[in-house]
Amino acid sequence: MVSLRTNLTEMKRIENELRTAKDMAESASRSKSNFLANMSHEIRTPRTSILGFTDLLLQDVQDEEQAVALKTIQRNGQALLSLMNDILDLSEVEAGMLTTERAPVASDKVMEEVQALLQVRAEGRGIGLRVEYPHEIAREVSTDGARLKQILINLVSNAIKFTEVGGVVVRPKVEPSDEGSFLRIDVVDTGIGMTPERCERVFQPFEQADSSTTRSYGGTGLGLAISQRMAEALGGRLEVDST
Repeated sequence: MVSLRTNLTEMKRIENELRTAKDMAESASRSKSNFLANMSHEIRTPRTSILGFTDLLLQDVQDEEQAVALKTIQRNGQALLSLMNDILDLSEVEAGMLTTERAPVASDKVMEEVQALLQVRAEGRGIGLRVEYPHEIAREVSTDGARLKQILINLVSNAIKFTEVGGVVVRPKVEPSDEGSFLRIDVVDTGIGMTPERCERVFQPFEQADSSTTRSYGGTGLGLAISQRMAEALGGRLEVDST
């Protein structure tokens, strides 16, 4: 008979410390997410007021220098609005406070609204933006119209931002599956593209294709992460394919 004894005291101590550190990190992350989610109203309200009164002042301003200053406030305020919306949306998702509903939604109306909202931005970059409908499309789907619209705005805005020549096309169509019919929406652009390695990272929070992308195009790298979480909450998914 061979007997082997090993002192596990130190190993157990390290395991306990790691478990405690993990629990503390997770608790801190939940507290952060809950705090930001609960503060969303308090953060959004004064920011909206700043932009609103800036718009009012721009309607009556006569002095060109003052107009330039107000437009600078407006432009940077809108950039801050976009940044904070992304952070707050992700915080709500992480805190489990993302709510969705199911109701009949006119899918073509959602596409038209997204196109109308972003057409000027596309024209400002000198590129096209259009929606291509197949011969048959489910005009009405059961989903959360507001969340669907938010996902599409994120995807189309992203496509416009990274496209300098050509344009962006939104193609909705119906796909059958074992679980029933699904609405599939392709957002196709002629932008800079990504390698397969970069495609694997784009749905991670605070990730962009690489650091040079952030320097050249700006952004937080949150839009796709938020969109994927929302798509999953609606029973769908996001996929990316690029060259």
